[in-house]
Amino acid sequence: MKKLLLSCMLSLGIGASAQILVNESFEGSTLPSGWTSTNGAGTTLSTGGYGSNAGTACAGTKAVYKNIYDTVPSWNMVYSSTASNATALNYSFKYLAKGYNTTTAIIDGTVAADYSVDNGATWVTLLAPLAISGSVNTIIPCTVVSGTIPAGTIPAGASFKFRIKSTAVGTADFYMGFDDVQLTQSIISPPPCTTISSPANAATGVSVTPTITWAAGTGGTNGYDLYLGTTPGGNNIINGLNVGNVTSYSITAANALSYSTQYYATIVPKNSIGSATGCNESTFTTTTVPCPTVSAPAASAINVSLTPTITWSAVNSATGYKLRIGTTAGASDVMNDYDMGNVTSYTLTTPLTNATTYYYTVKSYTATSLSVSCTEKSFTTVCLPTTAPYSQNFDTSPTGSSTSVNAPACWSYVETSGSAGYGYVSSSAPFSAPNCYILFNSTDTTGNVMLVSPQTTNLTDGTKRVKFMAKGGSSGYTVVVGTLADPSNPASFTAIGANIPITSSWAPYTVNIPAGSGQYLVFKHGLGGSSRSVYIDDIVLENIPSCLETTGVSVNSFTSNSISISWTAPSTVPANGYDIYYSTTNVVPLATTTPSIAAVAGTSATIPGLLPYTTYYIWVRSRCSVSDQSPWTNAVSAYTGHCIPTGGSTDTSYYLNNITTTTVGYSNLGYTASSYSAYVNNASTSFSGTAGGNIDYSLKAAGGSTYYYYIWVDWNNDLDFEDAGEKMLGTTSYTATTSGSFAIPASQAIGSYRARFGQSFSGSITPCGPAPSGNYVDFTLNVIAPPTCISPTGVAVSNTGTNSATVSWTASTTPPADGYDIYYSTSNTAPTASTSPLVSGVTGTSQVLNTLTPATLYYVWVRSHCSSNDMSVWSVSASFTTACAPVQSLSENFDSATVGALPVCWTSIGSMVSYAKVYAVTGTMISAPYALYLYTDGANIGMVSTPELLNLDSNNYTISFKGRANITAGGIVQIGYLTDPANTGSFVVLGSYTTTSTTAVDSYSLNITGVPAGINKLVLKHTGSPSSSVLIDDFAYQLGNLSTSEVGKTKNEIKVYPNPFSDILNISDVSKVKSVQIIDVAGRVVKTIDIPSSVLQLGDLKQGMYLVVMNMKDGTTQTVKTIKK
Repeated sequence: MKKLLLSCMLSLGIGASAQILVNESFEGSTLPSGWTSTNGAGTTLSTGGYGSNAGTACAGTKAVYKNIYDTVPSWNMVYSSTASNATALNYSFKYLAKGYNTTTAIIDGTVAADYSVDNGATWVTLLAPLAISGSVNTIIPCTVVSGTIPAGTIPAGASFKFRIKSTAVGTADFYMGFDDVQLTQSIISPPPCTTISSPANAATGVSVTPTITWAAGTGGTNGYDLYLGTTPGGNNIINGLNVGNVTSYSITAANALSYSTQYYATIVPKNSIGSATGCNESTFTTTTVPCPTVSAPAASAINVSLTPTITWSAVNSATGYKLRIGTTAGASDVMNDYDMGNVTSYTLTTPLTNATTYYYTVKSYTATSLSVSCTEKSFTTVCLPTTAPYSQNFDTSPTGSSTSVNAPACWSYVETSGSAGYGYVSSSAPFSAPNCYILFNSTDTTGNVMLVSPQTTNLTDGTKRVKFMAKGGSSGYTVVVGTLADPSNPASFTAIGANIPITSSWAPYTVNIPAGSGQYLVFKHGLGGSSRSVYIDDIVLENIPSCLETTGVSVNSFTSNSISISWTAPSTVPANGYDIYYSTTNVVPLATTTPSIAAVAGTSATIPGLLPYTTYYIWVRSRCSVSDQSPWTNAVSAYTGHCIPTGGSTDTSYYLNNITTTTVGYSNLGYTASSYSAYVNNASTSFSGTAGGNIDYSLKAAGGSTYYYYIWVDWNNDLDFEDAGEKMLGTTSYTATTSGSFAIPASQAIGSYRARFGQSFSGSITPCGPAPSGNYVDFTLNVIAPPTCISPTGVAVSNTGTNSATVSWTASTTPPADGYDIYYSTSNTAPTASTSPLVSGVTGTSQVLNTLTPATLYYVWVRSHCSSNDMSVWSVSASFTTACAPVQSLSENFDSATVGALPVCWTSIGSMVSYAKVYAVTGTMISAPYALYLYTDGANIGMVSTPELLNLDSNNYTISFKGRANITAGGIVQIGYLTDPANTGSFVVLGSYTTTSTTAVDSYSLNITGVPAGINKLVLKHTGSPSSSVLIDDFAYQLGNLSTSEVGKTKNEIKVYPNPFSDILNISDVSKVKSVQIIDVAGRVVKTIDIPSSVLQLGDLKQGMYLVVMNMKDGTTQTVKTIKK
């Protein structure tokens, strides 16, 4: 029956709650809902804006407007609705206009209005076009148009449109505006329901004082009733409250909702007819009760009472609080949500455990809610009193910071209330890794900033002392050692003696603790100026020993096999002297360790029998009796050799890469280096000279810049280079290289002396460093008696052949009775006096060396042989490479060559030498790791010749290689020869290889035919068209078994015939061929056939040899050499 009644109402045009109601004054910045803006043809057209450009608004402060003129001559505003209830519609609107400017623009146009009930298919005129006009600087103020569309004219639910129109004619240029549009039908039913937008339906975590917001109602809504309950459809909180004609309502704090409770809200619109029915409710759940703010114990507090009082701030509406305590983070093994009631502090009744860290959380609750995710804090309970001895090195304690002060367990950081200072465990430059303790006073110059020990019951019994390491952020700072009666009261501090001055370096300190009552040991910042840091490490609280240790152990001097040390005696001198222990490892000796030297009288000693160039660690102790010795001191160390210099802390690009001496008649240096080392100890390598003579030198450094150069010699062998006259070279201007000579003192004794060479890219340096951008190299300089047999000079090599070379030299100034000795080798390792010469007794100044290996680098030395027991040192070496020999066959994989160069006997002959080279292959390997790289770019040609090849003109040999594209496929390499070895323009092509892929490896072979007699090298040339680089590998030249045709790829070989041919050349299987190119011997493409047939018509070619290049459909290439008769 209900469905039937509703159907009857709709058929009569009586909507349940619909009517057209518009009251629009365009106060926004976009088109209101239901409105569109078009031109006269109905095409969408943006409005000009919202404001007063068309004149003073008719309602509110804005009107919608558009500038209309000859380019935009029409503008409509259209409202659409399907809410008609078939009653009469009263309409009204206002129009206004103003010229576009005040100098030239006029108003000339029309205003009209109409409506449609069929979605714009037909229109009914409400206002026929009404002319409007005005001269320059004219304003047409708001003008009202109104009327009524009779009842029944707009059917219920019809697609109704209301259109306001305007036009401009002629030269008119003006702003047209519309405002205050009113469309009203009679209200005949209650309004429809609206929806709550906030809180969103099913929202959680909602405030207990939420603002409930909903969409504005339609259908003549003039007010709303609000219902709120804790059950579906419930109203036990708010029952039909008339909130007025608004779209939101806020719950006040006085009426706050309950925490963690689900609520159901319904908003019911109403109008003059009645209230909406069947409106859906929206549900939301309020947030949990907030966590309280806990104030005590503070986070990470220490020395907390065993029955601490926990304090927090009250939470509004909370009805109580719960406490959780555990011995690990998140645990509840001590208390599990214990209900403390509605209080703001709680004192534990059961004592906790001493020296234990606890984790605790306080939560709020109400009848409906318990707070969650509350912050967990920790505190550590007070320690049990302890007794000395004990130690503290801070190494097992977590580090803190300036904003997170801390101390080891049972220790504490204490300060005057309000102090700006702080103290914490730090990993910054400790004496013993990894940690130490920092006291920092910040802006404080008075007050207390201190580190406090655990309660120590026997601290002040008069038998204790404290040893510790300390330093300051700078020299002149102080630290105070004392005791504290009450750790909660820094004013209870009592100093032991005066402030202790400390330096910026770690140093040991000892303080005897007098008898007293304080039970807490204190290290107190000595303050002074602001921002001063004091560092403490390795604290030892112990009994004052009966045998006091010595102090101030220092190294006085050392030799290569001894070290002299001294120390300061304690206040009570030990009756049995002192013990010394030394070792090459820095392991502290024990009390039971046997001394290296026992019962030393006095306060100094020399340790003998040491190894040279070794680091030793040394400890000393007092020996009061056989059974009573003091603790060992801290170690001192010494090195029994020249200092090991430091370098390269800033840059390792610069280093000595060539050190050469050329002193005639003496052994010389020929040092080279290709990589950086801060220090190179080449003391096993020597050079020589004689007292009163000179050492000729030449120095060079890597890095391509300019440098300072240095030479030092330790003439008195005292293991340093600091004595007068020991700096032999120290340049004062930057140069790329330096050369010269330095004198050996005339009185210098025969012997061996350490020589140190150095260089610096930036700034002067000392022999021990540092050289931040440099390095050092050491050698041994042997001062010897003047030789009676002088080596020859000017060694040179000429007439180099494949198996021989002629070595010559300048005669010695002491002509040798037994001639000259020659030694040669493929290794640049200089011969020594005991090296047997390979050629002896040469009477002249030249000698032919035979039975050499072709294409090999040799080094050669010559010496004078004055008598059987008097021979000179070997000369400075000369080097040469024997010539290449023609080969019967060749196999080259390029893997033993140097990257960037070529194998021996291969030559880059193109105009760009670097375009033919050995290359380190990346990506798909051919035969790892290197290949031949060929490339041509314009006039820069890559071209390489092979070694000399025997029988190249025999027509019986073949070459083969593997290849692929380097970066882009398509690169072409031609194989041929030069008719004139000195002219690369005489290149003749024998074959051609084209790369097909950057990943697939091609196998290529070519029968070598038609090479003229006398030609003995092949040439590989990159054509440069295209300029895609090519990689060649596994090149072979060998006696061949192929036919007269050349095959680029042997798999699925395509035959061409006859060969030689006259006019026609046949292809055996043209179905696999995509295109064909004919290339002449000069490498020119003379014919291209894009769609070949099995018969190629080549009658237009001249007689001669051609390459037929077949580009296959599978992407490969096959090349055949043919002859046109």
